[in-house]
Amino acid sequence: MPSPNGFRLLTASNGEEALDVYQLHYDQIGLVLLERNLKGMSGKKVLLALKCDQPKRHRGPVQWLRSEDSHE
Repeated sequence: MPSPNGFRLLTASNGEEALDVYQLHYDQIGLVLLERNLKGMSGKKVLLALKCDQPKRHRGPVQWLRSEDSHE
């Protein structure tokens, strides 16, 4: 359900799930927020997958988030 300002937030608990969510909803995504220290597949690997595996799909900006907790 969209928020009052019209945005919809899609979340994932790890890198693999993030790619799954992206593949299902890529046509609705205008911005990707990635944490560098994701469990499993790192944020960097997710970004590379978006740019290499899905180059025609991913056209929006990516913003890095920094977490104090490291999962790597």
